[in-house]
Amino acid sequence: MVHEYVKGQSLKLSPNFNLNEFHCKCNYSECRMTYLDSDLVSYLEKKRRDIGKPIHINLAYRCVQHNKKIGGKKGSIHLTGKAADIVI
Repeated sequence: MVHEYVKGQSLKLSPNFNLNEFHCKCNYSECRMTYLDSDLVSYLEKKRRDIGKPIHINLAYRCVQHNKKIGGKKGSIHLTGKAADIVI
């Protein structure tokens, strides 16, 4: 299920992930919300436990303006909060 959060809000989502990690990385004043699928958080938490190493989120939710600026696809699932670029 996709949830809507105020950008900048801090909230512990799981034992290893905080909402701050999933906010859009842009500086656009129009970007005020973050959309995040709870299934994505659950999936990343399970992977974190399985591999036993930290997972760093480079980018998760993207607003339309930021997605366009970085050359993201028009229908990117980052726009819906269902994707994350990670590094282990």
